[in-house]
Amino acid sequence: MAKPAAIGIDIGGTNVRVALFDSSGQMLEKSSSSTGSAGHAADLVQDLANTVESLAVKGAETGAEVAGVGVGAAGLLDTEQGKVVTSPNIHFLDGFMLGPELSERTGLPVQLENDANVFGLGEGWLGAAKDAKSFVAMTLGTGVGGAVILGGKLWPGKFGTSGEIGHMTVEPEGLVCGCGARGCLETEAAPGWMVKRAEAALLKGRESVLRESLEARGRITGKDIFEACQEGDPLARELFARAGRGLGIAIANVVNLLGLDFFVLGGGGAAGWDCFHPPLKEELSARSRLVDPERIIIKRALLGPDAGLVGAASLFLKDRGDP
Repeated sequence: MAKPAAIGIDIGGTNVRVALFDSSGQMLEKSSSSTGSAGHAADLVQDLANTVESLAVKGAETGAEVAGVGVGAAGLLDTEQGKVVTSPNIHFLDGFMLGPELSERTGLPVQLENDANVFGLGEGWLGAAKDAKSFVAMTLGTGVGGAVILGGKLWPGKFGTSGEIGHMTVEPEGLVCGCGARGCLETEAAPGWMVKRAEAALLKGRESVLRESLEARGRITGKDIFEACQEGDPLARELFARAGRGLGIAIANVVNLLGLDFFVLGGGGAAGWDCFHPPLKEELSARSRLVDPERIIIKRALLGPDAGLVGAASLFLKDRGDP
C-alpha cells in the first residue's frame, strides 16, 4: 500500500518554495525558485505544476502517493473557489483562479489558504503549539498576520477574515494603517512600521546609534533596531517597548473575548523577542484582570521559514480533530 504524502507550497513576494512531506510531517524533498521569474500568473502556475509533478515522481519512487497540494499565499483569498482576490506583493495573481488552474495541470486536489493560516497550522501540527488544541498564531513581518485555531481546526469566520489580529485597534489615535483604519496593531508592532517610526524620529533630530546605519545605507532595517536595542539604545528600546505594549493589549483582548490561553509568535519580527517580550508581558499583566496572566502561554514559533510549508501540506495530511 502506498504511503500518504502531500505537497506544500509557500508563495512569497520574493521566492516560491515547494516541498514534499510524508504523513509524519517529515520533509522528503524541497525546491525553491524566484517568484518574479515567472512574470505572469499562467507562467507561475505552470512552473508550480512542473515542480509538483517532479516531486510527486520522486515520492512515488519511495512508495509515497501525493494526496493533494496545499498552497499558502499572502493576500485576500477566496479559499472556497481557490481564487486569489488580491495579492499585495504579486499583483499578476490578482483575480487568478490559482487552485483550479493548478489542479487542472497536476490532476491533484489543491487547497488555497492564507499564509498566516498555514503558518498557524504548521506550528499547531509540529511546532510550538503541537500540544495545544486551541491557540492563536501571530506572524510579525511587513504587517502582523494571525490564525485562530479552535479545537484543532482553523476557524475562518463568516467572511474568511478571522485571525486578522494585526488590524485590531490598539491605539485609537495612532497612525493610519495600510488598511485605512487608524491605530492597528501592525502600525505599532510590525518591523516595517518600527522602521518608519525610527526614520521619522531620526529626521527630527533624535540621537541614536541607528543614525549610523541610516547615513551609511540610506535606510535602516528591523535587524538594525533589534541590535541597537540590545546595545541599550534609548530610541530602539522605546520602539520595542511600544511594540510589546501593542502586542500585550491585543493578546489581552483575545484572552478576554475568546478565553484562549495559548499564543505563538513567529515571522521575521520574532527575532526581536528578547526586546519586545518583557514589555509585552508587563502590558498583558496590567490588562488581563479576568484571567491570571501567569496562566497565559506565549511561545516563540519553532519551525522558522518552513512553518508555512508544513501547514500547507497538513491540509491534506493531518486530521486536526473536532472543534
